[in-house]
Order: sequence, then structure tokens, then C-alpha cells
Amino acid sequence: MNQRREVNVESLFGKRVVDRDGRPVGRIEEVVAIREGTTCVVTSYLLGTMGLLGRLAAWRVARPLLYSVRGGGRHATRIPWEKLDLGDPAHPRLTCTRDELDGSR
Repeated sequence: MNQRREVNVESLFGKRVVDRDGRPVGRIEEVVAIREGTTCVVTSYLLGTMGLLGRLAAWRVARPLLYSVRGGGRHATRIPWEKLDLGDPAHPRLTCTRDELDGSR
């Protein structure tokens, strides 16, 4: 079922996301969307340091710096839109476990 729902994007920034088992995954730092006609449709959410830097438009400068300082580790978690339950936007929750999310990438 393709159900569309409107949520105020600004209210999601900084919200802590937990997985289906209640384990913390990270905080929403960026929302990725595409334009479809006159509306924008969310495709994914970015959690973590790199998501925050992307939102602050420091991506080009900060990414190489963080990559070198932290040894190239992963600093962002991309959550596909369909794996994030926003039934209660104040408490976003994955529809899977953190481990299942890591295995799907």
C-alpha cells in the first residue's frame, strides 16, 4: 500500500532514532528528497556526523578532513524512507533491527 503522509521536516532534525528492538541508531541530521511535480518526496534519512555536515553545507570541506582524521570510517547511516516509522514523529523508529539495516546495504 502506497500511503503518503506529511510530516514537518524541521521537526525531525536531531530526533533520536531507535531500531525495532529499542536500540539507538543515531539522530536524524539530513532528509534526502526528490521533486515530483509540485511536491517533494523523501527517499532517505541520514543519521550521524556526515549527515549533519551535509545539512550545514560543509560537506566538501569537512568530509575529506573527517575521513583523514578518523581513518576513513563510516560516519553516516542512510535509512531508506520505507524503513523509518514516523507514526509518532517525536519518536522515530526503524521497522527493522540495526543489524538488519547494516546487512541490507
